[in-house]
Amino acid sequence: MADIKEGDAKTGVKASVEPLLGASSIEEPVISQRPNRDVKNAIWAIVTGVALPCIPIIVVLVLLIYLIYKHKLDLWSGYVELLPSGTITNASNGALSALSDLRHNGGKAAYIVQYNPSTLTTIASWTSRIIPYLTSSIMALVAFFAARYLVQQSKRGDDAVLPNPEQLTLLIGLLGGSGVDSIKDTLFHRWLKKERLIHPVPAVFWVLLFITFLNILIPAVDTWFGIATHPITIDILSNTTTKQNFGRQLYTQGENATCTNGPRTNTSFNWGINTYWPCSILLAGKSLENLVAVQDPTDSTLLQLGLPTSTKLSNYSVGSTHWIFYTDSKMGRSLDFIASAPAVSTQCRPMTRLCEQGYNNETFTYDCTSGFRINMTSPWPYTLSNETAPIDDPSLSLSEATLTGIAFGSDAELSTTPGLVQNASLGGTGFGPITWPEIIPSNPAYFGTWARNYPGLLSISDELVTDPELDYSGSGVQWFLNCTTTVANVTYAWTNGSIQSFNTELVSPEMAALFTGPFSLIGLTEGYKDVLKSTMSTIARTAALSDTMDQLANTWALEFSRNAMALSIGAFTPLQTVLEQQRTQAVIVTRVPLGPLFLLIALKLVYVVAVIGLAIGAYAFTHPSETEVVKEQLSTKGLAAAHFDQPQLLQSNAVKATQEHFDRHINKRSDRDPGSSTADEPKPGISRAKTLPRDLDGGKARVGLAPDPEGTWKFIMLANGVWHSIEPIVKTFAVNEAKAGNLGGASGIIAGWK
Repeated sequence: MADIKEGDAKTGVKASVEPLLGASSIEEPVISQRPNRDVKNAIWAIVTGVALPCIPIIVVLVLLIYLIYKHKLDLWSGYVELLPSGTITNASNGALSALSDLRHNGGKAAYIVQYNPSTLTTIASWTSRIIPYLTSSIMALVAFFAARYLVQQSKRGDDAVLPNPEQLTLLIGLLGGSGVDSIKDTLFHRWLKKERLIHPVPAVFWVLLFITFLNILIPAVDTWFGIATHPITIDILSNTTTKQNFGRQLYTQGENATCTNGPRTNTSFNWGINTYWPCSILLAGKSLENLVAVQDPTDSTLLQLGLPTSTKLSNYSVGSTHWIFYTDSKMGRSLDFIASAPAVSTQCRPMTRLCEQGYNNETFTYDCTSGFRINMTSPWPYTLSNETAPIDDPSLSLSEATLTGIAFGSDAELSTTPGLVQNASLGGTGFGPITWPEIIPSNPAYFGTWARNYPGLLSISDELVTDPELDYSGSGVQWFLNCTTTVANVTYAWTNGSIQSFNTELVSPEMAALFTGPFSLIGLTEGYKDVLKSTMSTIARTAALSDTMDQLANTWALEFSRNAMALSIGAFTPLQTVLEQQRTQAVIVTRVPLGPLFLLIALKLVYVVAVIGLAIGAYAFTHPSETEVVKEQLSTKGLAAAHFDQPQLLQSNAVKATQEHFDRHINKRSDRDPGSSTADEPKPGISRAKTLPRDLDGGKARVGLAPDPEGTWKFIMLANGVWHSIEPIVKTFAVNEAKAGNLGGASGIIAGWK
């Protein structure tokens, strides 16, 4: 074998290294093939490297997203007009509270999903369970880039850009995907030994660091998602096309309509007086006893007593104003709606001290205002002056009578009194004259009321007896109130069993008089008088349970509104709702927070995109059919196999052998038979190395690649441009792996290898 001499124009090697190594000739193999290019194996390796990490992650991610969006419920699917007032929640107070909410609930934004929360969190956690096992598959793609770099630099024969054995150890550890241990070893080597990392070690290090970071971050977000996803109880809303008759309107149409002419009616037997008559009061009796009656007395009585009927009376307060209005007994939490109905509100204030100033002890008369005078002994009504006297039986003494009454005025000061209406022929011949105070339509309506012996002497409270607005004497107590009644049509929104909005609109004066007018007719007939007498007595008795006169005034006002509505129910009929939505209550659903969900999706997509990007890069830029063989050797097992395929300690000029190898490749393309070499054709010199690279004077061992006769690449150590066997680093790798039992049945043999 000819020596490799200094100044070789073809190789550029500076000096012969054989004298330095003291090598002896061995059999000289002929390198006549180019490295094998098996495209199928390379593509299969890349496809496997992509499929193993990406398919499980994509399947889990798609399944999770599918289940969430398939079973997702709209947070609010009903009408905006029926939006509950408590839907908007207040922000958390303080940073600690906000952090706690972020940790446990994942923030304010969330999907409402009608699906088992445990199933969703379990599916999401599948990725975290398999990700730690996917790193090696991803690093197998990175190995294509590392292999490509080593092949390119080995072809150039430049020792300085190839890794030394120790850094090759780090590279193989990083490509093995062992994660934190390999990263730690690389950092210690860089900073403790102060040795610059040779490519491709830094690039592989950063790739593994990024993958390891994702491997830690994705399970952490998975855990957060599992904590923040929890069951809650909500009401599910759905719009309906049917309409319920939960509203109330004036009964103007239909066969049995009671108010065909509106709230005022003039039709009756021999009606000859043009005056207001409320359609809530029936004027059609065949006898004087039943000439006047309440329309629909059954429902009226049931409402007054608070007993079940199709209509019920509800109370809604706006500040200090209490509205009594018609609602339907079938209302509940299962149906939200908007409906309209009439409503009455009454406010009263005590005026007993004002009335006491005009008291006449001889006539038992109280002159409260110019239009409001009460004669406690006269029968009702006193036709000469429109004074009202609530004593029904003049023979009763003041101490024996239990009295209460009402009288209307034209203004809030009760300065004028309505006139009297007289009809001598009302109801037909033989009924005699009938007189009643004129009903003047007004909204608001003004009136005064009084009561005697409400409460009785034995039941009066200590607080009430000392109230200056209560007139207390040795024979009994009496009090006087100045009141105002307002009538409106209300439109209210009923949501989740409560009123969410309440809008009022004043009705016409005639509509208002429909509710207040019946109280002016207290003495028309004996039958109707009993109804009003019982009503007024009940109101006074309830109010008398109060402790102060202000409380008594408020209670009387509320009870008056209730009874005015009850007596007028016959004039109204059900009305369809404006809007409706069905409410399914107390449905257990899953709250899926958007923050953890979208962060989890984003991280997994980054993971998948990064792997696919590596695969595309490996296929497009690393010549995978050539580097796949090298990639397989970038592991402990691959390195050991490379050594046992060439057990002799070999050395040759790396640059010259590589150049001659590619010269033969060029000649092969020129139709030369690679097997017909002649004796004149130069052959690469190969000889046994008696000295290891680390023993070379001034030489630094590097690990590169060399083509072999079988057409593949083999790892060879280089020093000063000379190839050497990789037995030293292989031995270290193989023995360590064998001791750990990672080489299967061969572990025992290799562990004893010396």
